Amino acid sequence: MQSFCSSVGAALLGSATNGVLFVACLYIGTNAIPDRDQPKVVKERFLRVGIASALAPAIVIAVLQLPGASGCVRMPATRWFGLWPAQWSAFFLSLVLPLALTMTLFLGPLVMNWVDRDRSVDLFTWLRRETDSPARRLLLTRNLLVGPLAEEWVFRACMCPLMATAGWSDAASVFCSAFFFGGAHSI
Repeated sequence: MQSFCSSVGAALLGSATNGVLFVACLYIGTNAIPDRDQPKVVKERFLRVGIASALAPAIVIAVLQLPGASGCVRMPATRWFGLWPAQWSAFFLSLVLPLALTMTLFLGPLVMNWVDRDRSVDLFTWLRRETDSPARRLLLTRNLLVGPLAEEWVFRACMCPLMATAGWSDAASVFCSAFFFGGAHSI
């Protein structure tokens, strides 16, 4: 078991760096603000977000090397990043509840599309048509898989434990990571 420690300033600096890096990877090197729904742009952003997600733990580890630690957390490194749960029931709930929330959030637009659909087509044929084109499947992959996983990794799995090592409570860690998440989305 390892001990992880950081100062409040270092935790904030690491979190801000990860948030800025995540957004910068999407826009640096592009001539203008691209149409984010173009398949070429979506694929390029998959790669860029992958790079930001790979660099996030490295930034966290670098921050943990800075002097001036005020709090410490003792646990296995895999569990620190949320890769190995303390209890499997908690792991199961951490997968099922967010999925249920996402499904609930997307239920409204799905119902509205279904209500406005061509009445001569049954529901399952309509759903198949909605995901028929490769471009549409790519957008669904971005919206339902890559985007949420990358954001949760960078803004929760890397930021919340960093705040915990600075001695922050769970509630303060979650609030602060949500603050950085909102800031990244307001840019």
